[in-house]
Amino acid sequence: MFSFRHTSKMMLNNGKLFDGTFDYEYTDGLLENVCANNISCISEFTPVRFPSARMIYKFLHSLFRYILCCFLTGTYVLFTSGCLDCFDGMSVYIAMADAPLLYYIIQKFHYPNFLLGEFTFNLVDVEEHDILRYIVSSEDCSMPLTVLGIDTTKHCGPLSSIDLVQYVWEHFLRFSYKKHALVLIPRDVTKLPKLLFLKYYRAKATRRKTLQIVLIVSNVTWLL
Repeated sequence: MFSFRHTSKMMLNNGKLFDGTFDYEYTDGLLENVCANNISCISEFTPVRFPSARMIYKFLHSLFRYILCCFLTGTYVLFTSGCLDCFDGMSVYIAMADAPLLYYIIQKFHYPNFLLGEFTFNLVDVEEHDILRYIVSSEDCSMPLTVLGIDTTKHCGPLSSIDLVQYVWEHFLRFSYKKHALVLIPRDVTKLPKLLFLKYYRAKATRRKTLQIVLIVSNVTWLL
């Protein structure tokens, strides 16, 4: 069994690690952030269009099967939401975990080309702070992919993926229009994971509005 102990610089928030969720009643309170009479949280959006939908779901499911905590974002997701009229690729944020697959993805094994199920990864570039760029292909479809790693306090799986979305949005993405994500969450073992289309939501905080948003956040985490 592999033990993940990397020495490269992954993404930290002021030197602090991402801490995934293991207690969802406690997390409901953390997902709510009230500041200066405003409240922000995660809600869902309906995609305007969803090109290569089957490929995208299967790609996320391939990562899901390795018990990885991750989500998809980038211009592709903004295109599906209607924020952009075109796209040039997608990005995946992954919480670092004790998973052998991550040795390939972040190039600890120095395999510039490798397979993940039916997906072929071809390394294009490795930028500063270990941002990796690939071309991911499946059948007759190819997509540029940027991989960004987030250091964690302990092994996090798919149950913490929504938390990872919130963490990255709060600490690394500055502009609210960029805060759209696709994420898979577990369901009953007889069903495939559910794909959520998540977006940043901000509103004026009143007592009634706060209650409404708390209910939205609770409903999202309750699905887990």
